[in-house]
Amino acid sequence: MPGANKLFQIARHFNTSIDYLLGLTDDPRPVNQILKELSAEKVDAPKELTLENLQARLDKLEASLKAQGIKI
Repeated sequence: MPGANKLFQIARHFNTSIDYLLGLTDDPRPVNQILKELSAEKVDAPKELTLENLQARLDKLEASLKAQGIKI
């Protein structure tokens, strides 16, 4: 098993994540790319912050992550 530094170098070379190299995820995208794509999604801010609105937003986020194959 290669050390952490070597895994980092391999992941950078292949533009993937260490988690993908280790078989911890099926998503080969680097974590920073996933976060960038998620932050670029348009999020409609509710007019009033309630538990129902918050739960709906969390459900939407969970569905989006699952659709992308991200295990949560």
